Amino acid sequence: MVSPFISFYSASTGISGEMLAIITSAGTTLPGVTQFILSFIKSRAKMLLFISTLVIGISWLIIGSLNILGSLFVVMYIIIEAGLGAANLGWLLIVEKISVSKRGSTLALYSFYGAIGGLFATLITGIIVRGNLYLMRYFFITAGTILLFDAYVIYQFDVDAYYKKAKVSYDLLKLRKFLMINSIFTMIWSMAWPLFPLAQIYKFHMTELDVGLISISGSASTIALQRLIGKLTDSKRKYIMFAGRLGLATFPLAYALATNVTEIIIANAVSGFTNSASISYYAYLFDNSQNKRFSIALYNFLNGISALVGSSLGSFLLYVLIPIYGIEGAVVRLLFMIGILRILGSLMYLLVGDVQRK
Repeated sequence: MVSPFISFYSASTGISGEMLAIITSAGTTLPGVTQFILSFIKSRAKMLLFISTLVIGISWLIIGSLNILGSLFVVMYIIIEAGLGAANLGWLLIVEKISVSKRGSTLALYSFYGAIGGLFATLITGIIVRGNLYLMRYFFITAGTILLFDAYVIYQFDVDAYYKKAKVSYDLLKLRKFLMINSIFTMIWSMAWPLFPLAQIYKFHMTELDVGLISISGSASTIALQRLIGKLTDSKRKYIMFAGRLGLATFPLAYALATNVTEIIIANAVSGFTNSASISYYAYLFDNSQNKRFSIALYNFLNGISALVGSSLGSFLLYVLIPIYGIEGAVVRLLFMIGILRILGSLMYLLVGDVQRK
């Protein structure tokens, strides 16, 4: 309902520079750090999921009710993303318990239903808000209310998973190449994140409806492709990992070369494939590690650190180039460069070794 609009909303309300880099990378950095810390703490997945969902819901209610903006909004959003990291870990541990031989298919089903719900919520938000950013506060309140109800439903779950605190094992050596490749690519990937909302504002002059339609394009194609890619992940995982990363080059190149919003909407349909392919990386961890909880946490932690570094680097390069090319020219040139780097970076995934469980 609100997640697809956060970067655009933040940039439109005056958040810029390193603060915008934090906002755009928070969705990767904070969950990663949170999950890494939690991997050393004994906990039950259901309780972890319940508490984190409750915290996220309350945070959105506070933001919407008080119409929080600026640096305080950034602080609250950090809390939300940290909570999402804990919630996501809880979900993954529960999914891991109920799926054994069909990792890709089960994870695809989990993502499939999430995409359906997000599709309609995003459409409604974009249509109502359009260019009136003040209306976003009511959707923050609505999102918070829904999450509080979700917390109640989660508390009634009859499925749970209990995991002891993680211990470092030989998995680190076994996964070293995969983790290194993924960290390097994530740094390249995240360099573009603080640039997208600026391109939306200064090059394409978008409204919330435009941003919503772009998100819907990706969500609709995700729904169409999720189960198919999930099945392919069970048999052709290395190539799905490579193709998924290669497809990510589409977005910075589209923002750099497109001349109107319609072209961006069409190009974003590729995210249906890249979103669906994202399950292959978790499936790889499940099947190539014994201590799954620690492996997931370490993977997300390294992703998070890499994302923060990459996003900050993107903001720094923009700061250097703006005096030379102006903000629009600097954003376009950087996005084109990052698109090429994503293509080159995706080739590293062809070097990943894999063992899949039958």
